[in-house]
Amino acid sequence: MNLIKTSTNLLAAAVLSAAAVSANAAVISYTQAFNLASKEIKDSETGTSTNPVTSNSSSQNVLLSGFTSSLGTLTGVSLTFASDWSLATKVTATDNFNNELFSEYTSGASQATSTLTIDLLNPAGPDDSQYNIASASCSASGDWYSASCNGNSQSSGDFDGSLFLGGVNLAAFLDTNVLVKLTKALTAEVTKCDSDSSCVGWNFNNGWAGNVTVAYTYTAVPEPTTLALFGLGLIGLGLSRRRVRSQS
Repeated sequence: MNLIKTSTNLLAAAVLSAAAVSANAAVISYTQAFNLASKEIKDSETGTSTNPVTSNSSSQNVLLSGFTSSLGTLTGVSLTFASDWSLATKVTATDNFNNELFSEYTSGASQATSTLTIDLLNPAGPDDSQYNIASASCSASGDWYSASCNGNSQSSGDFDGSLFLGGVNLAAFLDTNVLVKLTKALTAEVTKCDSDSSCVGWNFNNGWAGNVTVAYTYTAVPEPTTLALFGLGLIGLGLSRRRVRSQS
């Protein structure tokens, strides 16, 4: 009787262990890099003219693997990104109208901006963006026929974060590709130019690069060997109970 009881207890422990393994949570993730290369744009103004701001945009789509439903039951999704950006502006001002009595004077200022946006397109979801700005100015005096100056400014930093996916149904991530769009929108503008000067403002060295990661948390489907052990445990437990009843 003691041997039978011991065998029954061992089989019950094996069954419980198999059930615990089958319920373990797992995480699988996919990462893709992106790189929106630097572009140079410029804005030109003469005196107090008000030409339109120069703008430009570029984008890149990133495909990430969806969750393979055969792996198990999806319980959570996260979409994170890590990136570096840079932005520079330069202004030049020139006065060569020869309309000053003793010396010429010139001045100018420029502003460059970049708006970085990450947008979840498939499934349709949230987006996140960051606005960066750089400004430069200059002024100078020259001889009676000409004056010129230039100034520049540069900045850089990180744009990291995660998208809130609470409003997206988990089923939308099953057995399909996840599409993320990265967009960089640039502007260049001369914000000040002396009344008798010619000014040019640039937006350059404005690259943006990084990576996007999607991570899936799921309950794994038991492997065939685990299911077989689970079944054998149940069979053994049934046989042991039968022996106990027959010997009693």
